[in-house]
Order: sequence, then structure tokens, then C-alpha cells
Amino acid sequence: MFHYDPNKTILIAGFGNPLLGDDGAGIEAVRKLSKLHLPENVVLQDCGTMGIDVIPLLEQYSQVIIIDCIKTKGVESDFIEFCLDEVNISKNENPISVHNINLNDALTLMNALKIKIPNILIYGILPNKTDLNIGISDKTMNSVNLITNKISTLLSQN
Repeated sequence: MFHYDPNKTILIAGFGNPLLGDDGAGIEAVRKLSKLHLPENVVLQDCGTMGIDVIPLLEQYSQVIIIDCIKTKGVESDFIEFCLDEVNISKNENPISVHNINLNDALTLMNALKIKIPNILIYGILPNKTDLNIGISDKTMNSVNLITNKISTLLSQN
């Protein structure tokens, strides 16, 4: 379960490739958050399509929010919110990301190397289009707006 501690630094990491339409939604969310007045303990990071390089970044923080597009089945909403402890990171049957960031593999490697994994909250956006195209669809932008509002509300608590 994710618990936000306003006394500790929190990383908000947006992942994606803006050249692939909706896949840039995580980056767009970080861009929108950067325009808000956020608490001083918040660090925003455009992680692009970072792969294994995400490990040294994650190990610097005890709490992290990740925003990225995901491919998944059986979800009826346009985005899902889940804590890392709610998923099994040891299996890689379904990659977490549409652009093969392979966050799952990075977290599995962190486990194997006994690197402390931070408390992670993930917002997974189900993309409408991920073809070669700059720009985010209206439906996905609505999800970005809802997520940035949820994060802003979370950060203003306490």
C-alpha cells in the first residue's frame, strides 16, 4: 500500500515516447505537474524511455509515483492506479510498458541485487493510439488531467 510522507522527498517519474502518440502521456503528466505549485519535497523527472538506467534513479528515493502507458486486459477504465506491492514483479508475462521500458525487469534486478525498492504508486494509462504520431488523443489527455489532479490532491494532504 502506498503511503505519501510529506517529510520525505518524492519522485514523480513520467515515462513515454512522445513520438508514439498516447505513449507520451506520462511525460505530458509531468509537464502539467511542473506548471503547478507543488510542495518543495517533490522532484519531477521526464524519464523518456529509460530502461535499466532507471535503477540508480529509483534507489535515490523512498517514495515514487510512476506515470506511464500500459497494455493490459480486463480493465474497464482509461487508467489504473496500483501500488507496486499489488503486482508480482518476478514474472514478466506481460510487460508493464508499451515502449519496452521493462520496468518489471529493472525492479526484478533491483530485488536480485538487494537494492531497496522504494514505495511505488503507479498510474497506468491505457493508450488509444501508439502509432508514429506526435500528440495525445483527447481521451488519453482526459486521463492525464485526472491523474495530475489526483496527484495534486495527494500531495496537498497532511
